[in-house]
Amino acid sequence: MQNLEPFCNLKCVYLNDNCLKDTSGLEQQDQLMHIVLSSNNISQIVGLERLTLLRVLNLESNQISYVQGLEKCVLLEQIHLGKNELKTVGSILNLSQNPKLMVLDVSNNQINAEENSVDVTSLLQFLEGFEDLRVI
Repeated sequence: MQNLEPFCNLKCVYLNDNCLKDTSGLEQQDQLMHIVLSSNNISQIVGLERLTLLRVLNLESNQISYVQGLEKCVLLEQIHLGKNELKTVGSILNLSQNPKLMVLDVSNNQINAEENSVDVTSLLQFLEGFEDLRVI
């Protein structure tokens, strides 16, 4: 994403259905609280670690196989990752660094925790850390 620099006070951005390949270019928008990037070709989450005010991130219908770079987004309350390429519980465990997370949508992925008992244990420990988390 380019040319967003003049819009330094953006709070919400909707960039769904734009054939984007990654999330870079949003790092300058440090006032963003709500981002919708659904239905793109995003395979990597990059440049969002500076968005410390981010509360809602929608990355549905992309090609993401691993979640990273959101550890500093401590106000993140919702992350929508449905219809991606997540295959293991380990691919979302970094989200345990987001203490305010209330909605974690990983529907319509191919997460298979049954193959590895360590994954199941990790998932249970992950979920225990959140009082108000809803997993969809």
